[in-house]
Amino acid sequence: MARLVKAREFAALLGLHYKLVLRLARQGRIPAAIKVGRRFVFDVAKLDETVEALRRQGSQDTEREARERQLRKHLGGLP
Repeated sequence: MARLVKAREFAALLGLHYKLVLRLARQGRIPAAIKVGRRFVFDVAKLDETVEALRRQGSQDTEREARERQLRKHLGGLP
């Protein structure tokens, strides 16, 4: 079963401000975002799958760095 979290917790996992996460979710730039009514929840499993795939590819990065890199990739190269 998917682990769904609110924007603040998801942002904390990524080291980003929650308002940035919400803005990007509204723009459709976070694939783990799911709209429930007027709110967004985030599927941590989708992010974890990406991190695990990067590990299997031999990535030496920390889990947080891998998550941040993957998010940047989906966001179109934001710094």
